[in-house]
Amino acid sequence: MSRFVVAVCVAVAAVGVLTGCTPSLATMQPARTVPAQHLELTSSVDVSAPNGSVRTAIDRARNMDNVRNDEDVDHLASAVTATLVQPPAVGFQVSGAYGISKRVEIGLRSSLGAFRGWARYQFLRARPGIYGAIGLGASAYLYGPPIQFTNLVEMHDFDRYDLDIPLSIGYSSKVFHVWGGPKLVFTDYVADVSVCLDRSGGACVSEVQSHIDGTAAYVAGQLGIAVGYERFWVAAELTVARLGLDATIDLSSAGTTRQTRFEGESLVLAPAFGLIVWL
Repeated sequence: MSRFVVAVCVAVAAVGVLTGCTPSLATMQPARTVPAQHLELTSSVDVSAPNGSVRTAIDRARNMDNVRNDEDVDHLASAVTATLVQPPAVGFQVSGAYGISKRVEIGLRSSLGAFRGWARYQFLRARPGIYGAIGLGASAYLYGPPIQFTNLVEMHDFDRYDLDIPLSIGYSSKVFHVWGGPKLVFTDYVADVSVCLDRSGGACVSEVQSHIDGTAAYVAGQLGIAVGYERFWVAAELTVARLGLDATIDLSSAGTTRQTRFEGESLVLAPAFGLIVWL
């Protein structure tokens, strides 16, 4: 049985490493920290479904086949900003956590485009199976998600860093885990992109250079459940988050420069499904 569990985890983890590349709000962890000297492996598929002005900015620029004026440039730059923070997408993640003691765990999560490290402290352990944990995590992104809504934009550079604070309270047994609680995420990001104004012979002959510098904050609530037996569980988690983002966009073309801003809000629904294994 243990070999089968490990094989399943490794296979799903490989899929996550090869295909995941979008920001993830999922935590996918019971309120009980990993037992001391044990390893937890988790692999999950998560969906990002933002709405509000973040989704509107992306939809407005979708399928735009040419740029006619400064307003079109602003729409594209705003859509890129929204995409870099929280695009509508499906992502894949894989993570590992180790129990240093019965109250402290550390872990690392990876997708193709980002890494997250964290530590959690078990502040509550009460019979019969009531647990509470608070964590601190930090994420770094290797590059931004693909800009799929248009071929007029090319990304040249991207940096994003997240700091997150999850708190969860729940019940754990050999058969199932149930957990829920708030999560705060603070984001800082910068990007350099270009917007093509004119193409000739398949090449861009005139473009606008754009530098995006922004911050974002999520206030989220999470609810999760995992069902299985002893060391292997199938898990589902729902995150509902209020997102606010603010960015300054510097635009330059043909020796002229100007500045615009994009402020967006969104209610983000982010369900996740996966496997949790304790070894």
